[in-house]
Amino acid sequence: MVCPKCQSEIYDNRSDKATGAKSTKWPDFKCKNKACDWAQWPEKPKASSVAAPPPIASQNAPQAQGNGSGRDAALVTLYWTCFDEIMAGLKSRALQGGFPGDQIASMTAALYIARSKIL
Repeated sequence: MVCPKCQSEIYDNRSDKATGAKSTKWPDFKCKNKACDWAQWPEKPKASSVAAPPPIASQNAPQAQGNGSGRDAALVTLYWTCFDEIMAGLKSRALQGGFPGDQIASMTAALYIARSKIL
């Protein structure tokens, strides 16, 4: 991975934080370039007085087939839009060959999840 600010390599501290090798106060990602101050911490959970929204569909509810309609169709469209944006971003940075499919799927899923919360 590269720093979005200076394009240098970055440290991925997530596994060290999970094993206790590094404090949980460390950022998840930090630029290796000492002159750059970019770092990314995990998002803090937000306290809310509003109850959590109900699941999209109960486990016993019939699942939509194909693209469906309404919210299901919007979610399918959103997923593929996120995928296309991730692929375009990797291609524009000549990074497409540097990521295995499971990492591309993870990037797509992260973007999709964040965006689907506002649908």
